[in-house]
Amino acid sequence: MNVLHGRLEALEKVGAGALADQALLKLVRLHLQKYEKYLAEVQKELEPFEQQFGLSSEEYYQRFMGEK
Repeated sequence: MNVLHGRLEALEKVGAGALADQALLKLVRLHLQKYEKYLAEVQKELEPFEQQFGLSSEEYYQRFMGEK
């Protein structure tokens, strides 16, 4: 059993399971926001190339992988 799992079980035993769930949900949301921001930055960087070559990154990837 890993340390996190043990701590979660201890919180549940003292009736703080809902609190642990809220804390974990908040952490997941924070990580999701971080990755969404990073994705938006990458998409912004790709936009000029997509316009220059008239091809979306998805279309380019499919061609590169031989899917189309």
